Amino acid sequence: MTIKDMEERSGLPRANIRYYETEELLSPTRLPNGYRDYSEDDLATLMKVKLLRELGCSLEEIAALQKDEAALSDVVERRLAALEGEAVSLARAKDICVQLRADGATYATLDPQRYIPKDAPTVIPWEPIPPSPPHYPWRRFFARSLDLFLVGTLVQFFYTLLFDVSILAPTGFGTKLLLAALTLLIVVTAEPLMLHRWGTTPGKWVFRLRLVQENGAPLDRVDAFGRTLNVLLAGCGLTIPLVSLVTSILAFRREVKDIPQPWAVEGEVFEDAKPGKDFHAARSVGLYVLAVVLAVGLLVCAEAKVARLPYPQPATYEEFAANYNKIALYYCGLRGDGMVEGLTATTDGLWYGQETHDYHAGLFSFQLADPDDPATSELSAVKLDIDRFSTEYVTYPGQRMAYALIALEGRSALIWNPFGYLAQRVSCLENGDMEGLKRLPDGRWHAYLDYRVSGGRLGDSWGYYTFEPNYDAKYDNDLQDWVHFPTSQHVVLTFRLRRTGT
Repeated sequence: MTIKDMEERSGLPRANIRYYETEELLSPTRLPNGYRDYSEDDLATLMKVKLLRELGCSLEEIAALQKDEAALSDVVERRLAALEGEAVSLARAKDICVQLRADGATYATLDPQRYIPKDAPTVIPWEPIPPSPPHYPWRRFFARSLDLFLVGTLVQFFYTLLFDVSILAPTGFGTKLLLAALTLLIVVTAEPLMLHRWGTTPGKWVFRLRLVQENGAPLDRVDAFGRTLNVLLAGCGLTIPLVSLVTSILAFRREVKDIPQPWAVEGEVFEDAKPGKDFHAARSVGLYVLAVVLAVGLLVCAEAKVARLPYPQPATYEEFAANYNKIALYYCGLRGDGMVEGLTATTDGLWYGQETHDYHAGLFSFQLADPDDPATSELSAVKLDIDRFSTEYVTYPGQRMAYALIALEGRSALIWNPFGYLAQRVSCLENGDMEGLKRLPDGRWHAYLDYRVSGGRLGDSWGYYTFEPNYDAKYDNDLQDWVHFPTSQHVVLTFRLRRTGT
């Protein structure tokens, strides 16, 4: 039978029945759906408790009787002795009431010392107030944070895969707002369904919590939806950073002071999902960490998918170009500057930058292992040439060289091991450290560089090597001052990647 049936048949209010359960005087069974199921034996036990409480027996005495640690005759004898003393007190109370009526006493003129002797015993029976249901503030806080984290991770995972955007790339305000809105929409849709169906969520399950009605039944769908919506507004501040911090502090303060939360549903009760078993914080913390690790692993898988190159071992210049452009697009996203410097196919090879009048431009050309069979022959060498006159500086193409090496050697645009030989070779290329490159072991491709410059010099500008022109000066009679102007420089730079063993 339900607790409502117990109320009707015993004549006791629900609060008292629940209180006797907390005192372990009643032990109803639990159905698979979480409802309490009371038997006829439970009703008989409750009626015994009711009778003994009406006789004035304490809860400790009743518990001792249930455990056969006391005899009913002894308890009755003690109660008779107590009742005889209470009878004397009641008779004295009756005499005092008669005297008060005869004196016509009022509350303002009442003199208690005149009517009650100092040594008179006083008996004022009352039923103890049932304790407030447990709140579990810390467990609820971390359960909520885990739920939001897991949903946010799923949103980021699908966003990364659908739009082929790196997780490591800077995110604009509009994108952040969209992802946050999607996260909240999923929470406000999925959580009420879970609470209505199971009374818990993944986060609450980790911390062994169930949210149910007083009768043990799950929340109604409408109540669960309204509760979740109000929690996100008043408890989480819509996850807006500073607002969320303030609302979380206020919510925790209300929990500590036992102040009802603004989102609480009437009659809701948080209960331990495994009553009667000790809660082990270490287990929940372990599950929390495991969930976070799995979620991060999911994001790593998405990042690996986004960073994966189209051709692990490019055999043609078209495949090389596809890998190179993928890397350029990937690192453009990481930089967040919107500058994708891919390759442009020409009759001479593959250009990056503008073909003329651009101090960033360069030309990739290719060599086949078998020039007589270009249809099936694989690449044996890739060459990057810069050969031109300029009065502007010519940048050292370390980044392009690094992209080319990753395109040929790597399977991913993201170098997962920053201490691996490939990462070290890429660093040497970017910084123009050809001596350091020689000291590193070769991979499938050997890299080397030849350059010369006339009319200029090798300089260092903002961490990047540049080939800078020299400056001449002549005296200008009109200006009555020396005028400095750059001389034309001739830069010849050849960078080669040659397959090892060819």
